[in-house]
Amino acid sequence: MEDWVYYSLSITLCLALSYHVSSGHRAAAGKPPSLPPGPSGLSLLVPFLFMGWTSTGMELIFRAARSWYGPVFTLNLLPHPVVFIADRCMARRGVRRQAAARPRHPDLLQRPAHRLVRRYGPVWRALRRNLAGKVLHLLRRHAAVRRDAVTSLVAGVRRKMTMVDDGAVVVVEGLLHEALLRVMIRMCFGDGAVASVAALQRELLTSVIAFQVFGVVPAVTRLLYRRRWKRMLAIRRRQKELFIPLIRARRRRDAGAGEMVECYADSLLGLRIPGEDGGGRSLTEREMVSLCNEFLSSGTDSTVAVMQWAMANLVTRPEIQAKLRAEILDGGAAFDGFAVPRHGHLYFAVGDMAMDEAVWAAPATEFRPERFLPGGEGEDVDLTGTNKEIKMMPFGAGRRVCPAIDAALLHLQYFLANLVREFQWTEVPGEAVDFAERQDMSVVMRRPLRAKVVPCSL
Repeated sequence: MEDWVYYSLSITLCLALSYHVSSGHRAAAGKPPSLPPGPSGLSLLVPFLFMGWTSTGMELIFRAARSWYGPVFTLNLLPHPVVFIADRCMARRGVRRQAAARPRHPDLLQRPAHRLVRRYGPVWRALRRNLAGKVLHLLRRHAAVRRDAVTSLVAGVRRKMTMVDDGAVVVVEGLLHEALLRVMIRMCFGDGAVASVAALQRELLTSVIAFQVFGVVPAVTRLLYRRRWKRMLAIRRRQKELFIPLIRARRRRDAGAGEMVECYADSLLGLRIPGEDGGGRSLTEREMVSLCNEFLSSGTDSTVAVMQWAMANLVTRPEIQAKLRAEILDGGAAFDGFAVPRHGHLYFAVGDMAMDEAVWAAPATEFRPERFLPGGEGEDVDLTGTNKEIKMMPFGAGRRVCPAIDAALLHLQYFLANLVREFQWTEVPGEAVDFAERQDMSVVMRRPLRAKVVPCSL
């Protein structure tokens, strides 16, 4: 019922604003900037795009717009136009020229007064330098945590094998989430309430798409989606109640006793945020809750999604799985005449760029990891987009490349390799792997992967 009310009010609002904006453009002096092509004005499509952004597969809308308007197009998503880029060459220029732009990814679980400004500058540099230097650069210190997690993951697979009646069939998605969350929680808070934090983060990840609607005219959507808003407030409250005692425990801990590996919370407690007067201040507890939530969410969901997609392809290509297992056991032998408005945004169609047939041979139809080995078309691929042309950018590129790129790659390879090392994964008889997509926080499998599992005799 809430959705239909939202549709009706959005259509009415968009019709009124469309007339107002078009009248304002006609009255403006001089020639307006030449935006990339796209649906003109604020059409009736806009409210459905809003709902698509939060509830359905927005990727389908992007791909349709690209087929109509080309690799660079504009969608008028209130309150500002959004420029989408699906061309790999222009993407590199975009991330270099717009590196100082402020990202538009609001933390919906924190009130504005409790969020740190993320405009590129001293505060952004201090936060990023702390994350990269104090936590992500020292991944080797958490090797024991990863070993414990992969041991639990393998044991979980074996346990699930004995619990299924129709043969040794395992749904691996939940096990992957549990294992990786275990690592990220220990990296964030040290030894603490892993189980309770994991349960809360899982609830958040399953709800985050529904909460994105509050990023669009929040004064209105909070009224239209009252139950959803109350649920988000409840998660926010529980998050503070759970995270703040864990952060305080790190402040009180005796540096000479217990485990000595510094965690993310430790680094935040010692961090000084530069001020406008040249001085500095400590982070508030609510700001640390926001940063810890970002750390846990960003480091888990997308990595698990990639793991499951990789496992799905390995299930359907047993010969590649065999090669991978053998390798593991062997030891591991504004652009082109268009203007981008000051308050506009650049979005990069990273999925389409990674499927560019001008760069990759049959990218959408062949699972062929050998393309990244010597002699393959991806042998010299630069995942950061810093030193070479962009062929794919799964972690972003340029100055705003994901600071956790090394952590994500390490976790992806480590857990995937151990699962393939310990078990033979095949399709369930009579049940083909379903590669249909679903838009969640990442593009995930619509149906969680079910596979037949046989322990390997190594």
